[in-house]
Amino acid sequence: MLRSGDCTLTLAGQYNPNHPYVHEVLAFAESIPGVEMLGFIDREKLATLFQRSTLLVLPTYEDNCPMVVLEAMAAGLPVAASRVGGVPDLISHDLNGLMFDPHDPADIISCIQKLVRDPITRTRLATQARITADNRFHPRIIASEHLQIYREVLGLPR
Repeated sequence: MLRSGDCTLTLAGQYNPNHPYVHEVLAFAESIPGVEMLGFIDREKLATLFQRSTLLVLPTYEDNCPMVVLEAMAAGLPVAASRVGGVPDLISHDLNGLMFDPHDPADIISCIQKLVRDPITRTRLATQARITADNRFHPRIIASEHLQIYREVLGLPR
């Protein structure tokens, strides 16, 4: 999709450019048109990036609670992410995002293509993602749930 110009890819996050793996990824990224490597970005730049993006893809092999998924959902950005670790606790496949097997390139490609090429699905998932983020992961909801846990541990009434 990148080589045909159907989309662009922006990678953000802290990395060590001297690490052999990162060096290989950077060299690979430079060889493909439409790839932008941003490195570490602050929250303001992340919010701007979300506003101009079509989707977020998180191809990870392990992650407990990736904040970038919650942030993207809260911003109303559709998410395609690996079906690993705690990610399935955040995303319900085809309800508020798409999930894929990170070891299956065809599965990853299928999810990305669906979100890039199907604006109805993209809008539906983005809308549900925002609702999920607000109803389940808003800071006041999380704080309330933590208080409930503390009450239970202390044997206090609700």
